[in-house]
Parts: sequence; C-alpha cells; structure tokens
Amino acid sequence: MNLEQWTVGGRRFGLILFWLLMAGEVYTTFSFLGVSGRAYSWGGPVLYVISYISLAYVVLFFIGPRIWEIGKKHSLHTQADYFLLRYGSTYLAALVAVVGVVTLILYLQLQLTGLGIIIQLASFDVVSRPLGITIAFLVVAGFVLSSGIRAVAWVSVLKDALMLVAVIGVGIAIPYHYFGGIREMFQALIPVKPHHLTMPGSIPTNGHTWFVSTILANACGFYMWPFGSVRCTPQRAQTRFGGTPLSCRFITSCSRWCFLWGTRRS
Repeated sequence: MNLEQWTVGGRRFGLILFWLLMAGEVYTTFSFLGVSGRAYSWGGPVLYVISYISLAYVVLFFIGPRIWEIGKKHSLHTQADYFLLRYGSTYLAALVAVVGVVTLILYLQLQLTGLGIIIQLASFDVVSRPLGITIAFLVVAGFVLSSGIRAVAWVSVLKDALMLVAVIGVGIAIPYHYFGGIREMFQALIPVKPHHLTMPGSIPTNGHTWFVSTILANACGFYMWPFGSVRCTPQRAQTRFGGTPLSCRFITSCSRWCFLWGTRRS
C-alpha cells in the first residue's frame, strides 16, 4: 500500500463509503459523555452542538469541492501539503504539520479517556479505565496503521450503526422508563429547574452572545482539524459533495437524543 492509498484511499471512494466517512466524524465519545453531561450541567445552551455541526456542513458544501479539486490536481495528501503548495514555504508547512500532530495528540487523549470511562462502566468495573484505554489505543493504532483511511471508513459502518441504535434507543428508553414519556420528563423538570431549558440555562455566562459566537467559531473552524480537510479528498468524483452535507445533517440530528440522557439526570 502506497502513501496515496493509505492517506486518501487512492481517491476512489464511492458515495456510500464517503458519506459514512464524513458522517462518522461527529459521533465520538463526546456524543455519549460530553453532550449528555452538558445537557445536565448547562441546560438549554447545549443545543449549540447541533447548531454548529449543521452549519459546518454548509461550510463543507462550499469548501469541500475546492479542496478535492486542488488535492486531486496536485496529488496532495495532508493539510501541510496544501500550505506548502499555496505559500511555497517549507517552514510554514512544517509548522502546520507540527501543530496538527500536537492538537491530534490532545484530541486522541480526550477521546481515549472518554472511551476508557465507557468501557469501565459498560463492564461494571471488570475492565479498569487504564486497561480500557490501553486496549482501545492498540486496536485503533493497529487498524489505522495497517489500512489507513479505508480502515476509518469501514469501521464507521459498524460504529455508526451501533451508536445510532444506542443513542436513539437509550434516548427514548430513559424518558419512558423514569417518567412515562418525553413530554412528561420535561413537565417534571420545569417545576424543579424552571430556567434550565432556556437561555442562559444553569450557567449565567452562556447567554445569547456566547451561543451565537460559539456556533460561528466552531462551524467555521470545524474543517481546520488536520483530519477535516483530508476527509474531503478520498471520493471518486467532485459531485459527491452535492447531497452529502444534507444527508450528514440527518445523522447529526440523531445526537439530540443524547440531550435526553442528561436532561433526565437534571
């Protein structure tokens, strides 16, 4: 397997595989722990998550085809390659590469820590958090090292299916089990925490200014991640960007069920 195959899949991804690759990036351990946790501690402002991801796909609709076109024309593989081509500076490209590696290390640490917590809870403490993190790291490193971006895309097939079932299933089951329905859950919450479902929720600083600025900053910067721009390049044809952002929006909307987990705890 050459570098072209490992990094961008030979630029031969079909529509379904490309769609799974793009949609799968939003379902991480943050979907289970972060979103539900912020719904519990923040309240209404947590809706920024759905808002900024939805707008990020609008950004993808405009910049995705251009990234794909330039990447295919000049055989670019990484974000640093784009900067080297655009500005002709190896120092700038090296800086972009180093910053990308550092941010990815922090990002992976956060995701693996969350995954370790989930494994520990799901195994009822049979598997400790450090052991869960170690196993997850070895598995992820192994399949990515062996197959590159193709491994990420194919794992998304199984991961997204399982996560959608878990997110929707648990999101519906919890309100009905504890309150008899979703409407009844919110009716029980309002007398206890009347301001929890409105702005700024339970955090005084999370007002409308924070809400709008956070959405815009996250939406505009969503594809600044090193893996964000690379995901735009594996597909076979530029026309794949036509319906992909809209269909990805459907997958993203399913994350709203995670809000119900945290709302129940409130």
